[in-house]
Amino acid sequence: MLHPHSLAYLAVIAGAVIGMIPDRALAQSQELDRWATDLRSADRSVRYRASIALSKLGPAADPVLAAALKDLNWETRISAAAAVRDAKRATPEIGAALAENLRYSADRELGYPPQEPSLYGGSPSLQVRWTAVAALGHIGTDALAAVPDLVAALQGKYEYGLTGPKPGDAYGARHWRAYEMRGAAAWVLQKLGPAAAEKYPETIPALAQALKDPQRMVRLNAAAALRVMGDATERAIPELLQSLTHEDQYTRIYAALAFAALGKKGAAYVPALSECHNSIHLDNLSRRHIREAIHAIAGSHRDLSDEVVTPTANPWPARRDFFLIVHPFEDSAVTLDPDKLLEAFLAARLGNVISYWPDHAWYNTPPPTADQLRYWDMGALWYFFTEDIFNPKLQRDWGFATVDDYNRSMAELFLESGRVLGKDRTFWSVGHEQMDNVSVWNVQPDGSKKDPEFATKRDGYEFYRQWNTTSLHKRHWMEYGNTRPGKFFDGWNPGAPATWEFIEGKKLDTSPLTMLSGGVSPVLAHATFDLRPQVGMYWWECQIDGASLQVGVAYTRGASRQYGRQWLLDASPWSPVLGAAGGGYLNGKWSGGVTDETQLRTWLYGYLSGARAVLEESSGGSHFRMDPYPNGPADKPVITSTGKTAQELARFCFEKCPDRGDSYASVALLLEHEHGFEPRPHTNFRGKGPWGYMPMDEGEYEIEQFWYAAFPGHSAPPEANPNPDDPRAKEPLLLTESAFGDCFDVLTNRAPQEVLAQYPRLMTLGGILIDAKLLAKLQQYTEAGGELVINAAHLTKEAEDTDFFGVNFGERTRDHTPEDNVEVQVRNVTPTAATVVVKSQTGQPLITKRIWEKGAVYLNTIRHNLSGPNINAESRWVSAVSAFLRGWIRPVWPIEVTTASGHAPQVCLNRLADGWLVTLGNHHAGDWRGTVTLEPGFAPAPLVTELWTDTAINGHNDNTRLQFETSVPEYSLRVYRIGRGA
Repeated sequence: MLHPHSLAYLAVIAGAVIGMIPDRALAQSQELDRWATDLRSADRSVRYRASIALSKLGPAADPVLAAALKDLNWETRISAAAAVRDAKRATPEIGAALAENLRYSADRELGYPPQEPSLYGGSPSLQVRWTAVAALGHIGTDALAAVPDLVAALQGKYEYGLTGPKPGDAYGARHWRAYEMRGAAAWVLQKLGPAAAEKYPETIPALAQALKDPQRMVRLNAAAALRVMGDATERAIPELLQSLTHEDQYTRIYAALAFAALGKKGAAYVPALSECHNSIHLDNLSRRHIREAIHAIAGSHRDLSDEVVTPTANPWPARRDFFLIVHPFEDSAVTLDPDKLLEAFLAARLGNVISYWPDHAWYNTPPPTADQLRYWDMGALWYFFTEDIFNPKLQRDWGFATVDDYNRSMAELFLESGRVLGKDRTFWSVGHEQMDNVSVWNVQPDGSKKDPEFATKRDGYEFYRQWNTTSLHKRHWMEYGNTRPGKFFDGWNPGAPATWEFIEGKKLDTSPLTMLSGGVSPVLAHATFDLRPQVGMYWWECQIDGASLQVGVAYTRGASRQYGRQWLLDASPWSPVLGAAGGGYLNGKWSGGVTDETQLRTWLYGYLSGARAVLEESSGGSHFRMDPYPNGPADKPVITSTGKTAQELARFCFEKCPDRGDSYASVALLLEHEHGFEPRPHTNFRGKGPWGYMPMDEGEYEIEQFWYAAFPGHSAPPEANPNPDDPRAKEPLLLTESAFGDCFDVLTNRAPQEVLAQYPRLMTLGGILIDAKLLAKLQQYTEAGGELVINAAHLTKEAEDTDFFGVNFGERTRDHTPEDNVEVQVRNVTPTAATVVVKSQTGQPLITKRIWEKGAVYLNTIRHNLSGPNINAESRWVSAVSAFLRGWIRPVWPIEVTTASGHAPQVCLNRLADGWLVTLGNHHAGDWRGTVTLEPGFAPAPLVTELWTDTAINGHNDNTRLQFETSVPEYSLRVYRIGRGA
């Protein structure tokens, strides 16, 4: 049934088409009727497509959009405003409706807001107001009639009504992001420029008063607006002069730049501008901008120069093998004073690299300069891409003529930091989530969806090549720019090429820094390194999807070793169970995000598993908060329980365990290079099968079931939930017990011989097919001393026709495993030079072994190691194969852990120059107790120290083995240093 307002659409449309050519009128009327109906569909993608279509229909769509902007459905209003924004034109009626939407309020009727701040703002009223602001910012002089409402919004008159007082509200009387409407109004006034001040004289006094706003983003947007108002800016001189001495440095900078609007009339204020210039600390870039403004006004720089900066001492001993990255520049919904927040991070000694993301920021967050970074002696991680949907607004905020100019300036800033700090601690990431979100691979330019058709995995790989290396992946932002709540509704395409194309087009030399790309899915690390030789580090965002870290590490670490590159573990605090990160416990109740215990285990596992860098994403919002929250003093951040946990981590990495050695993996899993399959649930890249749009085949089932055998229960909450009120018991098992040990790296069939030789054990997996060329490489591997396990399903006919396996191949039959009587498909073989290791119930060979010089090859005849008469979703990893693998791996995995009480633990090893680090993880409720046996032993007797608690442990040792008993508390890791220098 149509909404009552849809009937109004139809009536308006009917009137609009009277007098037109009948056939054309009928066709257009039917088309408009369809889009009008779709504009209020419950399906967001349908609304989005209607919005795009209406934006292109010209004046004929105006009546539909004007009516939709008044609809009772708030999401319909958003879609209509997006269409007006993209059309970049409006009628007086549309302009009036947009102005009215600046004060739209229906939160209470719709049941908003929730009890706690939500991820994207939560408030429908805020989202309607944001879309109205964006539309007004794009329709040029058609928005002039809305200036009185924009001024009222700038003055905060429209902020009440977003949330009304209600018992239990954490917000108080206003939404926690209500102040952003003040900054947004200043932004639109900036776009309207002198015309707004000329027609509405109240504009300048309102902007002048906004220079005193308690929120930085409002002050900066107001100053940026005054900068373009021409002669009218003269009426704001008293407030601008006062702002030149503001305690906030960036307010001083923006106020100084605003004087450029006065031209030669500003000469009288050059002394004040000079004093402001000299007050700018650790920002030579802004000092140069102020000198340029002075030069434009007075014709000289007045002997002003850059500041000489002497570095401070690094909060941690300088090291280049590992970077703990913090994110003090909060990029959305800043409630803490940014400068005070940065000071708090430095004082708390939380890391040795600072991250800066203009992404997700629709207002000004000034970037740190190379001078500042050198002064703090901190490395830098820049997350910036030229196709960011927020760049057009940031370009205008910073005073650049075009997005291209803004992008070039930011790139130069990054490159300069690399020249100052060095390539080994300066990083530029050009994106991650937009690279592997297969759910948007089917989005078409008109907003419709059509799944890509991949006949082969190579087709999927080639599509990913195009998506990753060209501007095609900009379509990812169609979701963000038009339909995702709380994002800035400024359109999905800023009109700039994607970053790699931008770099190549500008011929930028990125050698001064390390380039990054990546995604939420770790299985694409090999492809990324292969497609982009410029990528020196793979960015893996984890936790957010609730999927296994152990499986992910096997792929990223393996890709890093195969290509001689590095990888970054980005621990995103958002929890698939508990929602937005709340920064710890609020009034004794967990307020969202992963728990501190899970956060700590993720960070620590990244460090110990060999990540070159661990990023504490969004730590500006989770490590510190105002107290009382949310209305405490913004300039006095208080460290949270999560922040204190991060302090413990930093102390462990830099003081207790500065030598982490090499993360040890003794078994390489060999996959086909174009596998394109994510075996973990929930992730960006987990579609129907390979490359997100292909059916699951036998090889994919084999990969998936292997990982469940290796890490039982991974990516799902524990089956036993002893305390439903404990948030830790509800979290997916990002880490879990390791049936064989955390001993695996994933390689692809493109791995060179010298990489294969690093692993004493090698096993094929998935859809890989071994032809003569690959077989020759594998034979060389075994002859050099490696042991190889190959499943018969992975062999081509040319591989079977060799004597490598020492068997003759027959037909495929059904049989049963020897002990548990599981039905399996078996490839019949007759040994010639091989021996039988495992037999079926009928005596047929299930696993054979042939020795080749120093090594050996094992042939597994159970089809893909899986159960069942057919290989499908019901198939499971065969336990007889697991039993064989444990014995096969044991000689090259020198540790055995037995459990006396509690759930079986995770077991990791790091090789040191004089011993080992042993990590035990207990990821369940209840303490774990058991015995650790390490073979061979040490001579003389080693020292065993648990590093987290700095506890010495006694154990029995001889030349054959070292054994000690220990315990691990629930939801924690314990790390033992074993060796003569422990």
